[in-house]
Amino acid sequence: MTQLKFIVAFFLIVVLVFLGVMSQPRVEFLGFKDIPLVVIVLFSAFVGSIISFIIGFPENLSLKKKISKLEKEIKEKETKITKLELEIRELEEKLKEKGEEV
Repeated sequence: MTQLKFIVAFFLIVVLVFLGVMSQPRVEFLGFKDIPLVVIVLFSAFVGSIISFIIGFPENLSLKKKISKLEKEIKEKETKITKLELEIRELEEKLKEKGEEV
């Protein structure tokens, strides 16, 4: 999902650059002359999004590990509950066979 957002943001930036290149004032940036101002703004936004993606990536991995651990615990507990339900049913059947009420 994060990769999809990244790709969509990239194409959006490309489209905005092409739409705004001709109508923006031109400046000198990093030694390059006659660069549209919108390119500089979008370039800085693009670099910022890459940096935030890199910073957030390890956090996303740790969250995925925690989620998978919790899912495993839930499955184990569901298995225990199922076993206990089966045991309860067996005990109820034994009581019914003896003629006692449950």
